Amino acid sequence: MTSEKAHSFYRVPMALAEADDNFFYGAAHHPRDADGPWPLVAFLQERDQPGVITFQLYTIEAEELAVESFNPLVQPCGYLNLDREALADLVKLLLSFATKLTPRRSEARQMFRQIDDLKLADFGLHPEWFPGSKDRYYYQAYDPLEEPEGNSTQTILIFSAGQASHSSSRLYFKIAHFSQRSLRDPSFDILDDSFPRINLDGGGMEELAHLLDGQLVNLAG
Repeated sequence: MTSEKAHSFYRVPMALAEADDNFFYGAAHHPRDADGPWPLVAFLQERDQPGVITFQLYTIEAEELAVESFNPLVQPCGYLNLDREALADLVKLLLSFATKLTPRRSEARQMFRQIDDLKLADFGLHPEWFPGSKDRYYYQAYDPLEEPEGNSTQTILIFSAGQASHSSSRLYFKIAHFSQRSLRDPSFDILDDSFPRINLDGGGMEELAHLLDGQLVNLAG
């Protein structure tokens, strides 16, 4: 989309919307659509790390646009609700951006690892609340913008395609970025209080695309 639309409709700050290396995408919608929701994905180039992009997502509700100070890039609780076509388009988009980043070296580390069921509670996740679901959870094994010894934040990927007993028409996709110390706060809710952003190098962008592509089998088409 144009920088003007990113700013005027999606409420992205003008300085970010106009930056040449930042890109924003939304779903096609009728100009008279006043109800939403409106999905938004952003690819923000890290100025000091040309090989890294911060990928963000958010689904904007109509009432949020009525708030003058609303900025989708600083809101917690972001997610995307993707049908089969939208999911396939997102996979293609991620792979396209991966080619613009530093290619993966053969010795590069794997960025994402699936969370073992017995470890989910350690990350503030409770799959027992949704029995019989096809949910999958992954953690980011390393953040290309964080020093290895730092480890002060954590990022989780959540894929939910509904009940295992039948096909779903949509995939719930959530990115949850939060500080490690948040997990020690009893009031912290990973679904509501985390931020929908993740730092990705070229290899990580490819991995994310392939994880999303793997979810296509769970959607009716």
